[in-house]
Amino acid sequence: MNIQELEKLMKGKNPLNINVNMTLEDFYEYSEQIATRTAKRILEEAGKDKNLINVSAEPEKLINVDEAAEFLDLTKPTIYTKVSRGELPYIKKGKRIYFQKSKLLEYYKQGSKEPIEAKVNEYFAKRGEVAI
Repeated sequence: MNIQELEKLMKGKNPLNINVNMTLEDFYEYSEQIATRTAKRILEEAGKDKNLINVSAEPEKLINVDEAAEFLDLTKPTIYTKVSRGELPYIKKGKRIYFQKSKLLEYYKQGSKEPIEAKVNEYFAKRGEVAI
């Protein structure tokens, strides 16, 4: 029995109440086909939703400050300054900060433009005031 035959048999019925005779091999093949179809549907839906996180088979390796400085060709103090100003995206684990290379690359491609919030805060800080 293939998946199409089983779908015809199950159409409009509660799958828990259907008694189907199939070999173990057919069951495994059917299960694999269902898993493949489900994965394809999930990926298709994920492709439609731009807010979903890009999921890959392997999570992106995080890099430390030294590696980020080398990657961006900046000094460590400059990296820390950009982090404190909110210019660089980072992940904090305990007392250490880490970066995703893909996010740093996006930053680099944008021409390292400072976000407007950082400019506003800097302006008010020079005047001795606090931005709202």
